Amino acid sequence: MGISFDVLEAMVPEAAVSLKERYSILECISLNQPIGRRALALECNISERHARTETELLCESGLIQIHPGGMFITAKGSDVLRSLGDTMHNVYGFSKKEKLLAEAMGIKKVTISKGDIELSKSNMDMLGKVAAGVIEQLITDGDTIAVTGGNTLRCVADAFMPQVKHKDIKVVPGRGGIGTNPEIQSNTIASIIADKLDAKSDILYLPDMLNPRIARTIMQEPNIKKIMATIKSVDMLIFSIGVSQEMAARRGLAKPIIDMINQRGAVGEAFGYYFNEPGEIVYLSHTIGITLDEMKSIDRIIGIAGGAKKAKAILAVMRNIKNTVLITDESAANELCRLLGIETE
Repeated sequence: MGISFDVLEAMVPEAAVSLKERYSILECISLNQPIGRRALALECNISERHARTETELLCESGLIQIHPGGMFITAKGSDVLRSLGDTMHNVYGFSKKEKLLAEAMGIKKVTISKGDIELSKSNMDMLGKVAAGVIEQLITDGDTIAVTGGNTLRCVADAFMPQVKHKDIKVVPGRGGIGTNPEIQSNTIASIIADKLDAKSDILYLPDMLNPRIARTIMQEPNIKKIMATIKSVDMLIFSIGVSQEMAARRGLAKPIIDMINQRGAVGEAFGYYFNEPGEIVYLSHTIGITLDEMKSIDRIIGIAGGAKKAKAILAVMRNIKNTVLITDESAANELCRLLGIETE
């Protein structure tokens, strides 16, 4: 007969604390290898001395290797992480929160990644890894997948492992380009994911925001027309959610428009739509890509966003796109619970 974690925690609380901490340290090494003790201490918010003690114990157990160039996880360590994954998910209380949040928001599913992406790169990498894992499980042969841009989705793209599991996959940008950083454009992210999945990809050589008259003219160009038809008939959509003020600035909206958006109480943005807290559309940018109405008919939609500051934005967007699987971090999940009056203790 097995012993539950709750019983272990009640009987030997220090063992439960050690398990959580060592699991986090092992996870951090896995995500950041090779990593030195100082960097590990900063990522895990522990002292360097404590990091030394814990990593020496992990090394003695054969879970990591310590080299002059940094620490690496071993095959045994990776097996331990996989074996404990579901258990730790319950230990952190995520399973209950996921169910309650999905019910409260009326969406398909919620998946929570540990930590706060605003505090460390490891937490952002973990969100990317969790999201990539969920997406891989949802892909089927013959899928056309659209992705948007941004730092979060770039992290997701980088987290995909090279694989040839599915046939006839195509990955396309879900919108035109935003801003000046090519590394986080939807074209770049679509290309990275396509390479990882051994899939085909299309590129949309258009900025996200164009004068409507110019946009209508360009849309008649045969190649653009063909790509847009593909984008608007995808099987899966992967998108990120932004804070309205940040996205308005990134899109280069004029100050009077930004002031107007703020006055109307905008908190979140997705696909050029700006939403207030109740989820009402308060402004729409003229963008190139999938529209809100088109999103509602897509079979599989995955929204990805983390950080407590995005909780209101997430909630506003989810009130409009109910057929969504939301992947978020612990920090945003906790704030969503607070906003929705959900008690998880």
